[in-house]
Amino acid sequence: TSDWRNHQEYCNRNVRRTESRAERQPPANNVEINVPGPAVAIVTRRGGDGRPVALHSGGVQYRSLLTDAIFRAIRGQIENTGDSDTGTHVNEIIASLRTDGFPEHEVRIALVNLMNEGIVYTTVDEHHYNLAADESSTARESTRYAYGSSLNDAIIRALRDLGAQAEDGVYFLDLVAEISMEGIYQERDFRAALNVLLNEGHVYTTIDDDHFQWSEYPPHDSTRTNRRSLFDD
Repeated sequence: TSDWRNHQEYCNRNVRRTESRAERQPPANNVEINVPGPAVAIVTRRGGDGRPVALHSGGVQYRSLLTDAIFRAIRGQIENTGDSDTGTHVNEIIASLRTDGFPEHEVRIALVNLMNEGIVYTTVDEHHYNLAADESSTARESTRYAYGSSLNDAIIRALRDLGAQAEDGVYFLDLVAEISMEGIYQERDFRAALNVLLNEGHVYTTIDDDHFQWSEYPPHDSTRTNRRSLFDD
């Protein structure tokens, strides 16, 4: 009887250990990206191989994906209806983003934040939204790429990580590849964000106009320029 009890306890311990290990493993069809944040949401459009990707909802990449998905939902509905005065109903935005894996409460929080930043506004009532300015306008660009924006945060973090080992600064295309927000930002978006960061002194160019360094890292030579626009000839 004693031997049987010992054997049973041994089996139970192994079952518990196996279950515990299984709980810690991410689902087999997800790819875990280590972005700091309090929770995880599945964003199906992120997987380059078609598989869903788990992104922490507090992370930079998640916030960027969510923000741009909201832009697309608002613009898409207005283009379909041709009624920019009415804008897009919040339920349309939520439904559009739900297919991408964004939960309703995250969408509502993001909309409030975008309103506080002056990027979106309500129209006929508190449930209809429109973009504050055209995406290509100067006001829109300066708001979207202001210090503290999601793309800006990603650039600063990438320069901080890569710049410590890059004596000549981080090459522009390497910076884009490090952030790797596929299908979300184009090259001109990175240029516009970097231009804001240069003018505000958060980054500087090193050996040429395509190599950048974070301002917290001292320059290695006199080539540092932090006020030159990337769009100047």
